[in-house]
Amino acid sequence: MKRKGQITFYIIIGVLLVIMFGLFLVMQNREETVGVQPEIFESVGSYVDLCFEQAIEEQTLLLGYSGGYLEPENYIKSDFGVITLYDEGISDDKFVSDLKTAVLKDFDKCINSFESLTGQGFVFEEFPKTLEIKMGDKLSFDLNYPFKVRKDESIKAFSEFEYELDVNAKETIEVVSKLYERVKLEPKFVPLKFMLDIQDNYSVVVDAFYAEGYVVYVVEHFTSEIMDTKFFMLFAVQAEIIEGGVDEN
Repeated sequence: MKRKGQITFYIIIGVLLVIMFGLFLVMQNREETVGVQPEIFESVGSYVDLCFEQAIEEQTLLLGYSGGYLEPENYIKSDFGVITLYDEGISDDKFVSDLKTAVLKDFDKCINSFESLTGQGFVFEEFPKTLEIKMGDKLSFDLNYPFKVRKDESIKAFSEFEYELDVNAKETIEVVSKLYERVKLEPKFVPLKFMLDIQDNYSVVVDAFYAEGYVVYVVEHFTSEIMDTKFFMLFAVQAEIIEGGVDEN
């Protein structure tokens, strides 16, 4: 009987420990305290969402204009801004890495330590943030941005923010890479037939124009749109175009 009682005692202790651990996790992850109307913090969440979405849309569009490089070593300037002068093309990893840097920088600038909200009686405590970007048919952004906000005696914690952009950057980069590999074989010629063939196999429109000793190629993904603008990528190659410089092959 004594042994049976000991076993029962240990079982009870184990159950209590599980319950206590569960309560601890709930307390760690809870988002609002008792005695406060959730609406009081809605402006904070909406503000972060707005900054996050705005940074994503603007920086994705701008990175496409520059050919996927945030700070290219070699570039030319155009009406679109800086266009990367390719010497090795662009990869998925490079695009995602530079996009992550650009989005976080623009997001921090927009948040600005919540300066616009502190005057409303909010007090903030921020912690290090991380951003993950997944690239497939769409771009998915997962921001882990833990911070606490206090107003009067009430506290609310925030952490996870998500956004999905209907942009097929992966396919666009694939086309850009194929096009660049073809162009660098004969940079003095615009590979017209190759460009037309690409259009038949991908959801893109490919174009090219001359710019004082350079040829700029444009790859527009016509099913991807940001802020009412089609997503496209540009890159430039140095080339003194000869007369009739169009390669029908």
